[in-house]
Amino acid sequence: MDFHAEWCGPCKWIVPTLEEVARARAGELLVVKVDTDEAPELAEEYRITSVPTVVLFQDGREVDRSRGVEPHRVKQMAGMEREGAGPGRASTGRAGTDPPGGIP
Repeated sequence: MDFHAEWCGPCKWIVPTLEEVARARAGELLVVKVDTDEAPELAEEYRITSVPTVVLFQDGREVDRSRGVEPHRVKQMAGMEREGAGPGRASTGRAGTDPPGGIP
């Protein structure tokens, strides 16, 4: 779940990563966008204190979250990169191959 705001510049920076995740994990993972100005009660319920914040849910429970613009972290949460992968580091490049803790 991508908590963002229309006026937030950094929120726009994470959009390409979220689109990539949605394409790569289509049918396995759903990317949902929540504008915190339009749904402040939802932002409060999930204790969103800054945007962008990406929250990963599995079986209806929060299992991970990323605050700020962290494209590699978001990909890791989605099971697209191994933990510690980042700029200049190897990625699996394959969804669903990461160890437990990722999305099955």
